[in-house]
Amino acid sequence: MAKVAARVGITEADVLHHFSSKADLLAGVLRHRDSIAPDALANVKSDDIIESVHRMADLARTLLDHLREAIKSGPVPVSGDLTI
Repeated sequence: MAKVAARVGITEADVLHHFSSKADLLAGVLRHRDSIAPDALANVKSDDIIESVHRMADLARTLLDHLREAIKSGPVPVSGDLTI
């Protein structure tokens, strides 16, 4: 939590105000992830396992591209009024 706080530029107490645990923080990050790529997440499943793997790789690239752009443009909202 201290590393996250330092990276975001807030105190660890501020992080803990919004997230009571690492699991809670992870859940917030995953909710944010899901909110930025819902169509991509829905399209990952396939009857063909190889196709599913390719779709997951495409999703990972999409998420990384989004993260890169978010970092360039400024803070990313995670939960409530907390941003990273």
